[in-house]
Amino acid sequence: MRKSLWLGLFGLLALVGCVPSYQAPQPYYETRLGFNFLIPPDWPTGRYGEREYAAVELTQTQALSSGAIELYYIPMDNTKPPQPLFKIYQYTKTNWATAQGSSSLDRPKLVKSGDVVYAAVLPTANPYDPTTPDGKTYARMVLTLDQIQKSIVQR
Repeated sequence: MRKSLWLGLFGLLALVGCVPSYQAPQPYYETRLGFNFLIPPDWPTGRYGEREYAAVELTQTQALSSGAIELYYIPMDNTKPPQPLFKIYQYTKTNWATAQGSSSLDRPKLVKSGDVVYAAVLPTANPYDPTTPDGKTYARMVLTLDQIQKSIVQR
C-alpha cells in the first residue's frame, strides 16, 4: 500500500512537471523613471517598441526633464522606419515651471502632476500613407493625452 502511495505521488509529480508553463504577456512597460506604462490591450503584439532617454540625451525644453521614454510604431513594411507614437518626459516641479517659459515647437503637454510632473509630446500627423495597413494601424495606436494620463501608474 505504501509503495502504491509513493508511486501515485511520483506519478502526480511527473504529470505536474509535464504541464507547459505559461507566462502571460506583460501588460505594461516598466520604465527607469519610476512609473509603469500600461500598454493598451488593443495594440498589436510586435508592432511597438520603446526607448528611454537620459536627461543628457535631450535638448532644449526637454533637457530640463529627468529623462523620457518614447514608444514607437514598428511598421509591417520593413522598408519604412519606425515612427514615434508619443514621448513622455519626467520633470521636477521646479524644472516643469521653468520649461513652461520655453518657446520650443514640440513643447510637452501636461499629462500628470504631483511630486513628479509627466508631460507628453504627441505626433502631429500620421507619418505613413493612411490608406496602407501601416497607416491604419498607426492611426489606431496613437493615444490622446487623456489616454496617456490613465496609462501612467507610479510605482
